[in-house]
Amino acid sequence: MPTIVTITGCPSPTSRATAVLHYAHRVLANADIAAEMINLRHLPSTDLLLGIGYSAPIQQSKRLIAAADGLIIATGICKGAYNGALKAFFDLLPPAAFRNKVILPIALGTSAVDFPEVDRSLRTVLTALGANQILEGAYLLERQVKLHDRQIDLEATAQQRIEQGIHTLLRTIAQRPVASRFGPIPLRPAFAG
Repeated sequence: MPTIVTITGCPSPTSRATAVLHYAHRVLANADIAAEMINLRHLPSTDLLLGIGYSAPIQQSKRLIAAADGLIIATGICKGAYNGALKAFFDLLPPAAFRNKVILPIALGTSAVDFPEVDRSLRTVLTALGANQILEGAYLLERQVKLHDRQIDLEATAQQRIEQGIHTLLRTIAQRPVASRFGPIPLRPAFAG
């Protein structure tokens, strides 16, 4: 069974990106897959701002990522860029943190005009962290994601994009060779002398 970790950098407890990740957790639960969430608003803000990577919550987040087969990363788009807290968190991760992880990016913005630039910049930083399997992102307009008393109401196209992205994530993980899931298999000589 794959190990999935979701990451959101939105500071508001009622953000659409966080609500979308909660919806993603329900989709995963319906497929009998448990997922862990790293919500950056619960990490020490001083650590994120000052680049301090050794506190217990940051170390725990790093361990979750290291154990994951797949990551779902959700961000809101503000002024044409992905969330700054997300970038600060990425800066605390080791250079190969996303190697051998299948990654599904999800971004929410007010205009589709921002999506290509955000996709490019997000892929650049994910690749710098070793990612080599970044799926096509699920990019949603904020008007497609409505919140009512902390309950999410998704337009059908938004719901379809999220569910299709998650199914692609799970299928991609399942189709990977075993060696890529656990890193290279050490070779031993057939006969020890």
